[in-house]
Amino acid sequence: MFYESTTETMPTRSNDHSHDPRRRDGRGPRGTVKASREVDVRPAGSEDGLKDCALALQGTLCAISGTPSADADELLWVHTLDGLRLVRNGKAIAVRGKGRALMVELLARGGEDVSAADVANALWPHGELDYAMGALNTTLYRLRKIPGLERALILHDGRIGFDRDECVIDQWLVDSAVTAATVMFECQPATFDVAAATALLGVLVSTYKGPLLKQDSSPTVLAHRAQLRARVGHILAHADALDVPAGPVGRSWQLRLDLVHPKVADRQRAH
Repeated sequence: MFYESTTETMPTRSNDHSHDPRRRDGRGPRGTVKASREVDVRPAGSEDGLKDCALALQGTLCAISGTPSADADELLWVHTLDGLRLVRNGKAIAVRGKGRALMVELLARGGEDVSAADVANALWPHGELDYAMGALNTTLYRLRKIPGLERALILHDGRIGFDRDECVIDQWLVDSAVTAATVMFECQPATFDVAAATALLGVLVSTYKGPLLKQDSSPTVLAHRAQLRARVGHILAHADALDVPAGPVGRSWQLRLDLVHPKVADRQRAH
C-alpha cells in the first residue's frame, strides 16, 4: 500500500546543478557570497557558528572549483553534533516527544531519502504497518504546525527526509568536507594544495563539535555515530600522514578530533 499524507506536495526544483556542499546533487540555496579560502569561524558556543562553518566550507570548495558559493539566509540550521538543536533566523526551535523522536530517527539515517516505513516501524514497533504509518503522518502534520518547521520535512513516494532547499544539517557539511578532502588527497604531489587542504580540514574539525546526537542512544544512532566518526578519523589520519599543518594550535588533526569525540567514549557506551 502507498502511504503518504494527502496534503504533501513536492517543491518545484531547479535543474541548475551548480556546485554547493550542502547538496549531494549539487543544487544550492538562494543568493551568493564571496568565495574565500580563509577560514574564520566563531566559537563552538556561538549561535552563528554552524552558519559560519557552512559559508567557510562553501568558500573553500568554491575557491578550489572556481564556482560561486551560496548564501543561506532564513534556512533551518540543524545542529546534530554534540546534541540536537534547531535554529531558524537566530531563534531556537523546541521539539519534544514523538516529533523529536522522528527527527532523531531521520538524522540517524542520514537525514534524507529515508524509507518512511522503516522510520514508522522503528518508532511504533508494536503495531501494524498501517497504524505506524498513520502515526507517522500525524506526527509529521504536527511538526509542520511548529513555526519554523513548516517546510523542513518532505514525504514523497514513501521516502521521508529533511529538505535540502530549506535546511542545513551539520553532518551534511561534514560529509561534504570529507568527500572533498578525499578527492583532494588523491591529487598528485605537484598539484596538491596544502593551504586549501588546511582550510578545508579546519572547517571540518570546527563543524565536528562532538558525538552525533549525544543525548540519544538508539541502535541506529549509535551505529551512525560510530560510522561518521570513523569517516572523519580516517580522513584526518590521512592528513596527518601527509603532514598537512593542523592549524595554529600545534596539535595533530587526530588529536583535535579526540578532544571533542574520544574513541573511548564510544567503547564505554557500547558496553
